Amino acid sequence: MKLIQKLISVLLSLGLMFVIMAFCLLSSLPQFLTPETYLSVMEEANVYQSMKENIQGSIDDVMLLNNIERQSMREFIKLEEVKEIVMGDVYAVLSWLNGTQPQIKALDLTTYEARFDERIGTFFRDNHYYLDEDLKQEVELMKQNVMQIVKGNLRLVDFDQLTQMTGLQKLTSLISEMNLKLMAGVLAGIALLLVGVLVLLSPRSRHHKRRKKIEIGLLYSGYGMMAGGLIIFIVFFSGIQSGFYHHVAIQVSYLQESIALLIENWFKTLMISGLLATGLGIIFLIPYWVKLYQKYMKN
Repeated sequence: MKLIQKLISVLLSLGLMFVIMAFCLLSSLPQFLTPETYLSVMEEANVYQSMKENIQGSIDDVMLLNNIERQSMREFIKLEEVKEIVMGDVYAVLSWLNGTQPQIKALDLTTYEARFDERIGTFFRDNHYYLDEDLKQEVELMKQNVMQIVKGNLRLVDFDQLTQMTGLQKLTSLISEMNLKLMAGVLAGIALLLVGVLVLLSPRSRHHKRRKKIEIGLLYSGYGMMAGGLIIFIVFFSGIQSGFYHHVAIQVSYLQESIALLIENWFKTLMISGLLATGLGIIFLIPYWVKLYQKYMKN
């Protein structure tokens, strides 16, 4: 009977380990559905400034190729504008993923089209150029190139195609139906239930038949929590130490850095969760080790 109880306790302890691991992983996922997670990473990676510089540099190249002074398009897009558009896209994508927004609006370029027309018109007037039909066509082509540069840098992903993908549509419907916090709460409840069962399975004291050795149940619970926490900690600590996410094959440097920071922050969150679970497991071990120490001192 005692052997069966021990076997059940070991299996429950093993189950508790997996529950703790699942809880750590699941409780870290809601951060990916909050805009602040991405906005703080982009701020840290200096994404807005890099985008602005890329846009301005590419527009300058277009002007030089067409023998137009770069000063005519100086500060074509402001840092605040880049920030506003990118932040708006982050909120829009997350709303779409959560199912609260059915579609992501197309990027409105009318402001930049008007700005281009105004500046190119000023340049031609100041330099007394006459716009014949051929030159008008060249200017229109320039305008299209500049708008493509603005759109291509502000939106690296084609949201129109993204929202039409069947797989992602299924994912958005799944995410909208899931309550990650509730699921994490259920896992926490299962963990407490397993601890309770392990305590109930504790053997009775030889000297006091009515008293159970609760410390034995807590011992098995502590081992399960420690094992789950340590596995999570070791796996994600190793991931941070290796830094593999810094070598993702993405050509856009600021996007690569943002993704690397996002992964690193996630790994740090999981690492801390693993440490907390390990610490809780150690606390559960204390009653057993105290009893063992008292027994040793008595002998």
